[in-house]
Amino acid sequence: MSDYLFISKSLPYEIQQAILPYDAFTNIREEPDFYGASELISSLLGLKRVPRSYSSWSHGWGTAELKFKEQIAWNSAWKFKRLVRNRVVADFLLSAGVQNAVAVGLPITYVPSVGIVRRSDSVLFMPAHALSYVDIDHNLEDMIVEAESLRSRGCYVCFCIHSACVKNGKTISLLNASNLDWFVGSSVQDINSLQRMRNVFEYFGTVASNTIGSHFVYSQLFGAKFFFTAPYFEFHPDQFLKDPFLGPRAELREFLMLQSSFEFIKRKHPLYFNGYENAICDQGFAAIECGVADKREPEVIAELLGWGVKDQIICPIPYFGSKVLSKIKKVTGV
Repeated sequence: MSDYLFISKSLPYEIQQAILPYDAFTNIREEPDFYGASELISSLLGLKRVPRSYSSWSHGWGTAELKFKEQIAWNSAWKFKRLVRNRVVADFLLSAGVQNAVAVGLPITYVPSVGIVRRSDSVLFMPAHALSYVDIDHNLEDMIVEAESLRSRGCYVCFCIHSACVKNGKTISLLNASNLDWFVGSSVQDINSLQRMRNVFEYFGTVASNTIGSHFVYSQLFGAKFFFTAPYFEFHPDQFLKDPFLGPRAELREFLMLQSSFEFIKRKHPLYFNGYENAICDQGFAAIECGVADKREPEVIAELLGWGVKDQIICPIPYFGSKVLSKIKKVTGV
């Protein structure tokens, strides 16, 4: 597969080295497989194969305040453990009746540094992105104008694009027409995703975006400054009607969209709306949100994922049993 499906032809070699190849993909069995998290823990332990996980592990930062347990425990199937980012989230789930929640930090906090040298005059633009079931028009032209302005002032600018936005063709055509470099960021099945994003956030001096998301805390965790561009992009509840999880949960959809709205985010994080010159890096805040203090040794993570010999024998019974029961309920409506 050609690398030019994933990067612009003019992307500097040093960035190509940092973002790693797009040639290692995995089949998703359970949430810990997302973005290569289980592969990462397996590698840290020197395992020859990646065991099946019987626990969930929250794969990204939750931007909304905690109100519904389904914000975290979104999969109702049986889980050995539910690994979450920090003690605040674990305590919330425990208070909501989820007794197997354990705070361990987000998967990206386990990614090792590989000595990336930061380019302080560089700016990475990360626009709001589509999903397989959500098509959006995020006025990329406005972000391109800002990127061109910064480039004219001597900054190196580049775009990190979601794979769903590459497929629509429009995004890449606009960037290529403006001679702006781009690359594809993370994807669920790409096992290099977590290492790629740590490398990226250690390389770029500043990250700019028109929406809130995990990149808001990840970038600051690894030392990059952050600011929001204008206009801010707002998702709307109806855009997620086809989402297999959020679609039938109108109250939750409304709440999550409100919590990511311009009004809410501007009120909660006002200092990040003051442009490139006033971009902020608050590593302390990011470390708390990502659960750095709650990290465990890889051996402990493996046990919590159900990788122990005993658990690999016992856990399949309730795990697959709950899946069969869920399918029966879906078919019968009972």
